[in-house]
Amino acid sequence: MSLFLFLEAKFPFFPQNDVLNDKGNTLFASHLPHGLLPESILESGCKMVYIWRGPKDTFVSMWSFFQKERFDNGPLNSLEESFDMFCRGFSGYGPYLDHVMSYWRAYQENPDQVLLLMTMRADPLPYVKRLAEFMGFGFTAEEEEKGIVERVVDLCSFETLKNLEANKGENTFLLAFIRIANLRG
Repeated sequence: MSLFLFLEAKFPFFPQNDVLNDKGNTLFASHLPHGLLPESILESGCKMVYIWRGPKDTFVSMWSFFQKERFDNGPLNSLEESFDMFCRGFSGYGPYLDHVMSYWRAYQENPDQVLLLMTMRADPLPYVKRLAEFMGFGFTAEEEEKGIVERVVDLCSFETLKNLEANKGENTFLLAFIRIANLRG
C-alpha cells in the first residue's frame, strides 16, 4: 500500500506501483520549489498544500535528518559550514526564501488551488478545519460537536504516529521523518 509518492525521488523502502495512473491515489509529496514542478502537475488543476516552515526550523530539521543518515551519505559538513551554506542559499532545494516565495506567488495567483499552512504545532485545530474545507471535505456542525476534528488531530499527532507499530523497528530512515523540532532552546 502506497500512501504517497515523492515526485523528485523513488525510495526503495516505499512500495512502488503506477500511482500516476491509479485513480485512487491522489496524494503526492515534494520538496521541489513551485517553479520546478512538472508541467503536468502545474496544468492539472490539482490542489497543493504548502507547509511553510520558518528558516530556523527548516535548517534544524534538515541538519537533524542528515545527521541521522550520515552513515549512508558519507562525511557531512560541520554544523557551522552547513549553516553558512544554508544562509547563502546552498541547500538540496535551493535558497530558502526563493522556495517559500515561489509558493506564495502561486497562492496569490490561484488561492483556490494553493493553500499555505504554517505554525500548525501550536494550535492544529483551525489548520485541520481549513485543510478539510480547502480539499472540499469540510466538517459538518454535527461532526464538530461530536469532537471529530479533535480526533483527527489526535490521530495525526507526532506522538501517535511515532508510536504506531509500523513506525517502530529497524528502518531508521523512515523514523528520521517522524520527529518534533524543539526550537525554544
